[in-house]
Amino acid sequence: MALNIVSSNICRTDYVAGLHQLLNHQADIILLQEVTLSPEALSLRFPGYQVWVSRGEGMLGIASLVKRDIECQVAALIPGRLQCLRFGPVVALNVYAPAGTNMAGDRRAMFTGELLAACRQAGCMVAGDFNSVIDQRDVEENYRNKRSVELSDLVNALGLSDTFRFLHPNVREYTFHRPGVSGARLDRIYVSEDLKAGVQQCSHEAVLSDHKAVVLSIQLDLQRQVIQKPPSHWKLNVSVLRKPEISEAIGVMADGVLAGVPEEEWPELWEEKVVPTAIFMLKQYSILQSQFRKSTKRMLQVELEMAIEAKDWDLVESTKSRLARMVEHDLHGYLIRSRESELMEGQVGSIYHARKEMKNGQAKLLTKLKVDGSVVEDPVQIKQVISKYYKSLYEGHHRTVIGTDQVSDTGESFQPDWALGPAFLDNLPVMDQAKADVVAAPITVAEVRWAIKDSKLGSSPGLDGLPYEFFKATSDWMAPVLTSLFNTYIGRGTMPLRYRKGENSPHTKGGRYPLCRSVETNHTASL
Repeated sequence: MALNIVSSNICRTDYVAGLHQLLNHQADIILLQEVTLSPEALSLRFPGYQVWVSRGEGMLGIASLVKRDIECQVAALIPGRLQCLRFGPVVALNVYAPAGTNMAGDRRAMFTGELLAACRQAGCMVAGDFNSVIDQRDVEENYRNKRSVELSDLVNALGLSDTFRFLHPNVREYTFHRPGVSGARLDRIYVSEDLKAGVQQCSHEAVLSDHKAVVLSIQLDLQRQVIQKPPSHWKLNVSVLRKPEISEAIGVMADGVLAGVPEEEWPELWEEKVVPTAIFMLKQYSILQSQFRKSTKRMLQVELEMAIEAKDWDLVESTKSRLARMVEHDLHGYLIRSRESELMEGQVGSIYHARKEMKNGQAKLLTKLKVDGSVVEDPVQIKQVISKYYKSLYEGHHRTVIGTDQVSDTGESFQPDWALGPAFLDNLPVMDQAKADVVAAPITVAEVRWAIKDSKLGSSPGLDGLPYEFFKATSDWMAPVLTSLFNTYIGRGTMPLRYRKGENSPHTKGGRYPLCRSVETNHTASL
């Protein structure tokens, strides 16, 4: 559907800068900044619209108005500064950034904090008064003082497009005008890359304010399915382990499954029932914890708005502090997902890490392959060629042609010549019988407890997603079970399939070695 979106700083005017009277556009969504009117007053001035007002300090605020036939959910992310509108798969952000040199720090904090966290997704529009510029064409003079490096980094990192600049790449036009002050295009509407094709028109319209209104016409598919990037392997959120009851519940479950069963039969039950059930329990608990965090943030946002209205500044500061800690916790996820190898202590998630996360998350598809001098684009043929190559490589089909340096694919697996074995073993040191007995002895519970205690936190987990933190939290009941499992595996001379598969690591620092993605080895793993 086609939507007309208007964003305007109305400069505290009771007549809403004459938007209805001056604009020749039937707006579907109206985003207002510098609002002093109540929701009731706005509803009288804009009949037929749903109205949400968020008030900030000094009674200034922002308001979002949406036609009643459009289903929409609105939340205040920063009272008076940032609202989030969600309609279908699209998110629109109403922004009123802090103004002036004396509030530059607050503006930077907003761009690198809440705004960054809110617009990191597909189907996103960011509109409003940014009180800064990121392009020299958007200001008459003093570009150095009016630019925002943080906003520029955010726009570039998240691939946002300035809709006016997209349609009018060389036009100099300003939205802010005031006698004695240089003009600037402070009011803009950005869209994410997937919405860019739907942009039809974007213009600046004069209203009864010292800001022009930005009017955007865009074609949106509100019924479209949001395309999610392919999920990576699940990894346990270790904050779940702060609640000891979840570890105890998993222990009770495991004891119930293994009770009365001979230890030699434990491996099958462990792999088929205990581990999957434990992962399911941890995932469900993680979902509940995430929902609780979101509900808490919404509650604190409401509490903050009420405290500002009541001018209870002590409560304002304490609520802001709690919200800031939660936002910082959320942004810390960038540090993990960006796969940054060297982090400074106390470092928090930033635009830099958001950019790295998006770069790492981009699908790297092989669409072309040169085969025997010809470029092949058929995905089926590409898969066949690659599969054949790696099958030959890992099964040892390649042989050097005698008398040449050429390698040929024999189609037969390599067969070792054990006749040279005795010569190879000559003069090797021999372990004395006492040490051999110690090495060959069954693994003890004490050894397993020591191994768990000595393991390093923060290491990459296996394909089951359970890191060392999980084993440390459950070592009381886990160590005896693992001891029995390990000794059974040694007796059988084999290991479960998931222990014989690996996942490629993003780098090789810190003792991490890159493995072929999900490649099963043919060797019996040793303990």
